[in-house]
Amino acid sequence: MTEQHYYSASTVGFYNSADHRSEDIPGDAVVITKSQRDELLDNERAGQILAANMEGGPISVAPPAPSLADAKAAKRQVINTAADTAMATVSAKYPRSEIDSWQIQTAEAAAFAADNNASTPFIDGLMAHRSGVTKSDLANKITTNKAAYTALAADVFGQRQALDDLVEAAITIADLDAIVVSIAVTG
Repeated sequence: MTEQHYYSASTVGFYNSADHRSEDIPGDAVVITKSQRDELLDNERAGQILAANMEGGPISVAPPAPSLADAKAAKRQVINTAADTAMATVSAKYPRSEIDSWQIQTAEAAAFAADNNASTPFIDGLMAHRSGVTKSDLANKITTNKAAYTALAADVFGQRQALDDLVEAAITIADLDAIVVSIAVTG
């Protein structure tokens, strides 16, 4: 017996006589050729969706356009990823655990700048493994790095917020498509 191929609009699925018993094939299934099935599956892989024509036969159609809210959410994701990528260019040379210590480092550096006798256990721990660097030099380096990082973050996040303002103001998907997402790391 020749293998038969079917499409069911109710399940939006394909069936064939080799893999499915006749009683397992939905009653609304229509006979299609293997080449029709293959073409429909190729179209689906290319981004189209399956639907049924008036006779219940399968057709490929373009997916519905996203809503403005969905398109805004997608554009914001692109913008946020660009901001994260820009910030990662700076933080990539540090392990996450060290980044997590920056707040402690900067607080101790500020305390040391205000009073050379301030308690700085974290900086002291760093100093125990560093040679040729004075505590004053290390505290200054921490303060300088913090200022540079703060300036960079303000610049990147300002660019991100400006792009988000454009997204918020968009009233059509074409407006969103016109927004060029580019976040530059300066300095």
